[in-house]
Amino acid sequence: MHALGGDCDSDCGNGGKGGGGFGVFGNNDDYGTGVSVTAGMGGIGVSVTAGMGGIGVYGSGDVYGVFASSTDGTALHVDGVTTFSRSGIATVAKGSTSVTVKLTPFSSVSLVFATPQGTGEAGVYVQGISKSNDKFIIELSEAPTAALKLGWFVIG
Repeated sequence: MHALGGDCDSDCGNGGKGGGGFGVFGNNDDYGTGVSVTAGMGGIGVSVTAGMGGIGVYGSGDVYGVFASSTDGTALHVDGVTTFSRSGIATVAKGSTSVTVKLTPFSSVSLVFATPQGTGEAGVYVQGISKSNDKFIIELSEAPTAALKLGWFVIG
């Protein structure tokens, strides 16, 4: 069976179920759109339920994996736990004032957010973040008296 926007190697369905394959599959190797859905008046453009450890929506691309846009409301709403490949925990050692995090790809225009995790220590805060092409350095106001965990998140 053929699906909207492309062919399927396994079972596909248009507006229905795929028996072990895809519910809706779209592919475009050139410029354009693999699958386009428009919903108005409070409708749902695409509703996906994935069971048995499946993925509800998957996107992959050279420029955008998934693009969400809204002129009058929320472009992306996530209800539940999220994970990001460009976030983590870095530990500043006792007596040190900085920690280096290597991240590829990373550039000097990337935005970095960092904040102490746990109760922290009076007078110790993130003073600045230095950036280069493959890493960033989180700098503290002063050295902590015990190892300090910093949560970090990178955009761009």
